Amino acid sequence: MENTNGTKTWCKKCQSVTECRVSEYENDSKGIFTDSTYPDLNYRIRPRECLDCGDQFRTYEIDDSYIDELVELRKLITSINSQVLEQIKSPTSIEKLLNSFKNE
Repeated sequence: MENTNGTKTWCKKCQSVTECRVSEYENDSKGIFTDSTYPDLNYRIRPRECLDCGDQFRTYEIDDSYIDELVELRKLITSINSQVLEQIKSPTSIEKLLNSFKNE
């Protein structure tokens, strides 16, 4: 039987897209927030409940430009991690690093 009282949303517990309804908000903000460190970063948190399994979770809505930024940052971090691992694997690099601390 298909539910029709919600929005089709990914349910982590069901591991599929199911009908989920918006639950009651915990405060008067209606889930709209701004980060004080980054005032241009606005987002909405929606409390949801899966109508199939009853799992309660939150979804976050943000401008798609932030998704692009997140992808670019992840690429950058992956590249940095790879470079650090390469440096760790090289004994001469470790020796140079240790020597640099000795010379300080």
